[in-house]
Amino acid sequence: MALGWVSGKGDRIFASDILLLLEVQNNNLFEFQSIFEKGERVTNKLGLWYSRVMSDSALIKPFTSEQALNDLQAAGAVDEKNMAGIVQSREAFPDVIFGTYPNKKLKAQPDIFFGSCGLVVSRAVADVLHEAELGKTRLYPLSVCQHDRVTLVGGEYYLLALGEQKAAFVPERSNRVVPFGNVPDTWIKRGRKPEDFDFVVRDIALEGVDLWVDPRLRRSLFLSDRLVKSLRAAKVTRRFGLSKCEVVPT
Repeated sequence: MALGWVSGKGDRIFASDILLLLEVQNNNLFEFQSIFEKGERVTNKLGLWYSRVMSDSALIKPFTSEQALNDLQAAGAVDEKNMAGIVQSREAFPDVIFGTYPNKKLKAQPDIFFGSCGLVVSRAVADVLHEAELGKTRLYPLSVCQHDRVTLVGGEYYLLALGEQKAAFVPERSNRVVPFGNVPDTWIKRGRKPEDFDFVVRDIALEGVDLWVDPRLRRSLFLSDRLVKSLRAAKVTRRFGLSKCEVVPT
């Protein structure tokens, strides 16, 4: 008879499972503790995701706004704060964005893209986000129009006003990152989409909100596993450019 016990969730865990996991993880005590505390199989390479949407030039679409036309510097500052996950008032953001070029007719946009004010998401993405734990992050209805500022491009969109940070990124153990100029303790992604487990984060990021920016990694967007599962169930992750993070104990 195989030696085993029942976890807090009612699942039977066998000694053979533990031995296999310890062998695979090279006796990683953090994982061994997780099994006893949570009664489930986990690894230190599951649980969090990085999205490269903030550094994907293909998602920059030709839109502008009254704010950008009237004061480009101020509009740029709003955009920069938004990408850093700094809370801003509703009044900082436009209600309408419109095509930059008069002779270019714009089609319905992807589920996530850059407008004139930061990240914009479709109704399908917004519906998922509304069910997530967003903390201070907000979704504001946004009219996305042709150059005439009246005709909608098609679809329903929301501005993603980011307002949450978690300082959990571990640059010294991550790949594909370099220091960001002379800015202290700030890094930036190098090259194209990271491979799974290129980025390493502390396990403190497992707690709290489902969507956040890490102040140590410029133009970063991180998602919880539960949020990614919900987005995948809604079939809206194609343009997110997701890669798994390695999670290590604090």
